[in-house]
Amino acid sequence: MKQLILLFCLIVALSSCNNKAPNDILPPAKMEAILLDQFMADAFTKEYLAKDTLLDLEKENLVIQEKIFKKYQTDKSTFYNSYKYYIEHEELMRPILDSIMTHQNTRKQSERYKNLLKVKNEQNKE
Repeated sequence: MKQLILLFCLIVALSSCNNKAPNDILPPAKMEAILLDQFMADAFTKEYLAKDTLLDLEKENLVIQEKIFKKYQTDKSTFYNSYKYYIEHEELMRPILDSIMTHQNTRKQSERYKNLLKVKNEQNKE
């Protein structure tokens, strides 16, 4: 009897460890790409569009988000359902966020390198 209970618990545990998202949820790669674009759009809104005091930043950000959804052939509802799913499944969301952070760090390092090259080239011209 103990072996039967143990076997049942093992089956339940293994079935709950399924790391595959349901079909109506965006795949991790697509979710990552959308989130990355949204983070960049948010930064653009806060850093550049905020300088124009006549703009409604919330409205502008929504327009950008809709363009992002269209780019990835999805919609707001599917994205937010997927986002909720990934938040509830931390083991699936963590790699997505780690990859975004790696991408951002690589981009920042690349920008620093380009700036250093620019400064060096300007010094060589003098």
